[in-house]
Amino acid sequence: GILTLCFAVPVDVYGSFMEVMWRAVQRGYVRHNDATFVADGLRYGFKLGVDTTKMRGHRQFNNYKSSVGAVASVSRAIQERVDSYKTVDLGPSTSELEQAIRKYFGSSCIFPMGAVGKSVEEYQDEKRPTDDHARTGLNAATDMKGLRYGLDTYRAIAEGFMKNFYMRVSDVKGAFPILPLHPAIWPYFLFRFYKGGNMLARHLYLHVFADFGAAGTPGTFKIFFDVVVLMARSERVLTLPMTVYVDDLQLFGPERLSIDAEMENFHYFGENTCGVFFKWLKDRKAAQCQLALGFWWDSRTLTRCLVQEKVDSYMFAFGEVLTCKTMSLLEMQQTAGKMQRAVMTFPKGAACLIVSMFALMCGLRLPWQRRRTTRTVRRDVATVMDLLRLNLGQGYYSFADFALGAAV
Repeated sequence: GILTLCFAVPVDVYGSFMEVMWRAVQRGYVRHNDATFVADGLRYGFKLGVDTTKMRGHRQFNNYKSSVGAVASVSRAIQERVDSYKTVDLGPSTSELEQAIRKYFGSSCIFPMGAVGKSVEEYQDEKRPTDDHARTGLNAATDMKGLRYGLDTYRAIAEGFMKNFYMRVSDVKGAFPILPLHPAIWPYFLFRFYKGGNMLARHLYLHVFADFGAAGTPGTFKIFFDVVVLMARSERVLTLPMTVYVDDLQLFGPERLSIDAEMENFHYFGENTCGVFFKWLKDRKAAQCQLALGFWWDSRTLTRCLVQEKVDSYMFAFGEVLTCKTMSLLEMQQTAGKMQRAVMTFPKGAACLIVSMFALMCGLRLPWQRRRTTRTVRRDVATVMDLLRLNLGQGYYSFADFALGAAV
């Protein structure tokens, strides 16, 4: 009976999805290899690049304190997946059930679950569950060939969001859980948690659709959603330039009304032809000053500015780095991410200030591994702090308005 759940899109739009996709292939919009990949994944489930021959034995882990501490919000998120048939509740987690799982499957994993704050509900103590597939070895058994990609959305926005243009922002609803999983990798997507937030009712669950944590999920979703976007262009639903950052969309052009109309047409196309839905609450109408990817982009002045709350938190985090003698790999990665976003408001060439932090990470693999900070790292962090204090988190994403200076 679980096999009938393996559909990425509602059955009533599956036929229209296939018809439009293969028409886009004939018109030259979608590559045949990508269409075959998506068609196979929607029919049989995506394998996310997992090599099941490398998964041996039975592994089980306890959940992290972050998820147990947010038991109410995490259990709600799990129940939402269960209600939408993305996850199967196998029942109370007893030794008999887990033993039956081990007998039925040649190898299996019960992965540990953590929790992180959500951007929209962070002031309501709402947490989002995260799945650690690195610890179970699933990510190490993933062949990333064809699934690796780079994100150049910031550069693409800087080039396309020209003087006095308007930008509309949208967000895909439940991006990764759109992807169905192939039954061959189901045994590695088992986890345990407390049903309804009741600490005495621990259940065993099984993801049959993708989650956040598997190494091959982002690359698989990119191929899938790129096909959806190109299908829309093939049908002339999308004509304006649009950038995609995982599941965040930015559509821009010179006329506000046409941008809003085109994005709404894309929403309708996605929902009725592709089974892809969008978060209406996070949708932002076209504007010349728009919040996208953590920055305020202003086409009137060609500037991008960090949100003030981010500037304050970055300054506090950098100040703590200057006072500590050692840092863990996780702390280095978090600091490097904050420095990178701060540097995006500085003049060109300022990225050299992050090099020392990346050099400090070399050789470390586990998030709790620590290393002593160097004088160079502390100096570069202090420089970023000084520059961020001077520019108030505001910089130019384009220098088109600048005149050529006098020769020196």
